[in-house]
Amino acid sequence: MNAALKEPIFLEELRHAITQGKAYKVPGHEGICLEFFRTAWDVLKLDLLQIMNRMYMEGTITVRQLQGFIVWLPKNAHSKNVDDCRPLTLLNPYYKILARLIANRIRPCLAAILHTSTAVNKETPRLKQ
Repeated sequence: MNAALKEPIFLEELRHAITQGKAYKVPGHEGICLEFFRTAWDVLKLDLLQIMNRMYMEGTITVRQLQGFIVWLPKNAHSKNVDDCRPLTLLNPYYKILARLIANRIRPCLAAILHTSTAVNKETPRLKQ
């Protein structure tokens, strides 16, 4: 499993990570959303693969790629104070793609690493759905 996690990112793996994201979501603080990568895939794929592999294999992630910007969106047109708004964090699109790539790689290994349990601890509070 460890060897598979150390391999470079493959083109098909990158394409899958980009197509996994939901369509028409808010773009990152650069103004780039997944639709850009999907639409320009044939032109960008090799450059994007190089960027992702540099980030993944070498840990070459800029401070700007790690930053998120919190914006407050009004819940309705008449919102006048912060209680009538909801926070939204805008993340760098390259960072989001890398996170999805890593999650996709780790997911198959989790069953072998994590202890499975059918018992639920009654002391543990559950999150509201």
